[in-house]
Amino acid sequence: MSKTTKKVVKQPLAPSTKRTIWITVICVVMAIVLAVSLALVLRQPDVPTDDDGDSDSGSSTLYIKNGDFAYFDDESETFPKSADNWTAYTYKAPDGDDHHFDEITDTEKVVYGVVDTNEDVWADVQKDVADAGVTHTLTNPGIHDEDLDTNVYMFATKQATSASIMSSSFSIGSQTSAKITIWLNTSLLAEGSRATISVQRYSSSNLSAADDDRYAYSFDIEKAEGWKAYELYVFNREAGSRSVICTVGIGNSYTGGEGSGVLFVDDITYETVSANEYRKFVANTDNTTNYGIIGEDDEIAADEYATVTNIDGSQATVITLDEYLALADAQVEGEAYSPFTNNDHFSIYYVTNNGTVKDPVALTLDTWNGQPIVVRSSEDLKDHLHISFWVRVDQNNVTAQGNIMLQSYREGKWQDLTNGSFTAVVTSQEIDTDNNCGWTKYDIYLKPTSAAETTVRVVYALGNANGYPNEGKYTPNGTLYITSPYVEQISASEYSSASSGTYSKKVSLVGDTSSTTVTNGSFSNVSTSNPNQPTNWTPVFAGYNLIYKDGKGNDVIDGLVTNQTAVNGLVVRNNAENNAPFYDDSEQNILKITNNVATAYGYLSSDITLSANTVYAFSVLAKTNSGAKPFFYVVRSGADSRSEAVIGKIEASAGATVANDEQFGMVASSEEGNGWARYYIVIATGDEGMTVRVALFNGSIDGSQKQQGTVYYDYVAMNTLGTYSVDVDEESDKTTRERITFTAAEGYTVFEELTDEEITALAENSNVDIYQPDWEALVEEAMAEDTTEDAEETPAEKQPVDVGLLLSVISSVALVCALLVVLVIRIFRRRNNV
Repeated sequence: MSKTTKKVVKQPLAPSTKRTIWITVICVVMAIVLAVSLALVLRQPDVPTDDDGDSDSGSSTLYIKNGDFAYFDDESETFPKSADNWTAYTYKAPDGDDHHFDEITDTEKVVYGVVDTNEDVWADVQKDVADAGVTHTLTNPGIHDEDLDTNVYMFATKQATSASIMSSSFSIGSQTSAKITIWLNTSLLAEGSRATISVQRYSSSNLSAADDDRYAYSFDIEKAEGWKAYELYVFNREAGSRSVICTVGIGNSYTGGEGSGVLFVDDITYETVSANEYRKFVANTDNTTNYGIIGEDDEIAADEYATVTNIDGSQATVITLDEYLALADAQVEGEAYSPFTNNDHFSIYYVTNNGTVKDPVALTLDTWNGQPIVVRSSEDLKDHLHISFWVRVDQNNVTAQGNIMLQSYREGKWQDLTNGSFTAVVTSQEIDTDNNCGWTKYDIYLKPTSAAETTVRVVYALGNANGYPNEGKYTPNGTLYITSPYVEQISASEYSSASSGTYSKKVSLVGDTSSTTVTNGSFSNVSTSNPNQPTNWTPVFAGYNLIYKDGKGNDVIDGLVTNQTAVNGLVVRNNAENNAPFYDDSEQNILKITNNVATAYGYLSSDITLSANTVYAFSVLAKTNSGAKPFFYVVRSGADSRSEAVIGKIEASAGATVANDEQFGMVASSEEGNGWARYYIVIATGDEGMTVRVALFNGSIDGSQKQQGTVYYDYVAMNTLGTYSVDVDEESDKTTRERITFTAAEGYTVFEELTDEEITALAENSNVDIYQPDWEALVEEAMAEDTTEDAEETPAEKQPVDVGLLLSVISSVALVCALLVVLVIRIFRRRNNV
């Protein structure tokens, strides 16, 4: 059977079908266009985020920022361009002891900034310099052999002047030697003019031009051909890093010496070098550039250093610096290494153990100026001590380690002060590669106690300071070297600013000081700038604005004497008058306020924050003489009036009835001693917190009561007695006071049991004042707040829609769609008619 195949012939689409397809496609496309358009119109705009980033195209990564002058203000139309990270200064005459600089803000005397030495643009530079009023012939200095770009910094004078640029600050680490290299081209300096370079101390406020703040410098750089590199060496021997700046200029901005001509500067760089390289630079008499040691080592005479002995009291082995350099221990392949120079006037002591000596191998520093080293307080606070020395341990076995022990003499024997000791000291053995050639500097700072004198010593031991048992196998084999220790008195402010770390210890001999919640409430801390004044307390006369902080100025009070000579407020240290109360910290400092005439004067504490719905007890110990009475206040900030600002007060109440101190968590009055009494102000805050200050006065705070004589204060404290809550149950038939529930803090549960009558009786004691809110109003407000419905949530803010734009988009899309449909229909009708 044969299979017949039927051929299918594809028929063309009817014109009406084609028209329908076209119209459908047009509608779909228009719908998509409409959807995209609506999405764009209705889309919430992106909220730009704050961006504090630097908008500059870049910034210098060099250690001395922009030392190659690659970055400058390219958008400025001025000529030359201002270099980033550099500021121009000129000489300013000293004003007494103050000696600073004046910033240069115009080109009246000198044209300065970054110029391009590229030959393609040098003619433009010459023209711009001439147009700026410079008459000197300007030849292209080119660049030095090591330069990577064509930018240089230029000073071109119009008249003789001093002009320098100063870098942004950079730091030199502790015990670090640094070399700062500065490239100069002085070929266009006028005859007799000089260029200057320096490294000096940095200050964030006002740069100093004083000699003491300048570390390394050269003030006599003469005219020479071509580019030349000048080097400044600085050695930081201090316990902490030091921030410095680099300066370079024409003339001398330190002394006022003027120069003229043109100076080019380029590529100012920083490099850490070994102290040995610094030493060799200093020793080279051909070097005319001044070098600098940060620290005062080079200013100390030989006889100002302390001497040490062997621990058994015998004379120690001592050598000179030159003798040390001749030792095999100080050399590598015949070359000597040391961080010390001929300007160091100390000697070197050492002890050695060959691994067989069991007795202590140690040196001792126990005298200063021929006397035992005693740390004692004084009224001027120039009573802190600083002990410094260098140490090196040359090891032949691992137990050859140094132990530097600070000890005090207590209870008939020497005892370690571990917080001032350095144990298991191992210095670098690679003296040829170590920055300080195997030596390490150590510093000990001592703060005295007011309560006693402390005798101290320093033991430098190779290995165990107490020696080793006879059967011990691990005795050290090596040598311990130390430089002559330097002992000096320093001020309290110098102690405070000293660094503490691995190689530096700050040791406070002060015992326990009271933590009373009122900052420095025991007056144990005194000001480092004013030795007789307590920190965190401010002296003030009655009625002064400082009391109230309301901006209303000082009250004018009839008869109030406000001369400082009329009063004397100070911290009495050392319990010198045997006036301290028994209940005090180990410092036993007290505040003494004396009015030489009848006036009103006192001290304000720093701000104290009180929480809402909390009960506090403020207290102070007071004692008087010459008929004076204590005046004790708690003052609130932000009060509507000055009378309302004083929320708690006890005035002229000495010698009257007193409350039981034990209720307030204090010792009983009978134990306070020396005629002291304690006074209390109880503060119950309302439904909001507050900021208060304690005021201790001799005379009243408003000046209405003036008195003459002395009032002593001590141990100002604030204790939190507890908190309270308010019962807001509307169904309850409790009275207003019954709705207040007090929850005592730990140790104050006695107050939970006090009745209204007992609280009233407590307030009747002359040494107690109680401040409490209007309980009825407080309860009513709390209950009203409880019945108020929570406020409706604020709906998220929506971006407004531009309705006009929305309708315009819709109508435009619809119109285009309609026109296209009409066009398709007309085309197909025309085809059908053909």
